[in-house]
Parts: sequence; structure tokens; C-alpha cells
Amino acid sequence: MMSMQSIYLLIPLLPLLAAAIVGLANHALPRWYAHVLTIAGVAGSFALSVMVFLDVLQGHTYNGTVYTWLVSGNINFEVGFFNRPIVRHHDVGRDFRVTDGAYLYHRLYARRRRLPPFL
Repeated sequence: MMSMQSIYLLIPLLPLLAAAIVGLANHALPRWYAHVLTIAGVAGSFALSVMVFLDVLQGHTYNGTVYTWLVSGNINFEVGFFNRPIVRHHDVGRDFRVTDGAYLYHRLYARRRRLPPFL
């Protein structure tokens, strides 16, 4: 089982990695393969977000630094994650809005272009 810190780190990195591969390979990849990679990155990020959501529903919290981005004198700029128990019902919508919206956008875009539905 992966640690929660690894899961939190993979949520933003999966779509970023897929976009980087597609962007660097530019015309070397077939168009449908680029769609499959980006949709898989967003779908994987959504699946990990659901895992985090279920973990938060069980009452677990997480407040940790992934890495220090910049140090300037006595000030540290850190990149990290903070999860708290869900207090209000609109917290759920905020947590899923980004990955779910991006996934649906890519699915609808692929359908409009009549590409094969791989995911």
C-alpha cells in the first residue's frame, strides 16, 4: 500500500506527467494515443482523489510538507497538503470539481471528435 504522502503527491503529478509526455512527443504520437494518455492521467488522479476522500470520511487528517520550494532568510515556502474532516456538504463538491470536470471535458472532447472510447 502506498503512503498517503505518495498519494497526495501523485494526484497533481499524474495529469502533469501525461501532459508533459504528450507535449514533448508532439507529433511523434498518434492523436488518439495522446488523448488516451491525458484521459488516463486525469482518471488516475480522480481515482486517487476518491481514495483520499474515503480516507477523510473515516476521520483521518493529513497536514504535511512534501518539499521546501524556496528559503529566503527565516521564511520557508513549502509545498504540502492539508486535509481536514469534512464539516460542510459543499466541501465534497470542491474536492472533486477539478479532476471530475477535467475528466468529463476530455471524454466529451473525444466523443465530439469521434475518437475511440478507451476509458
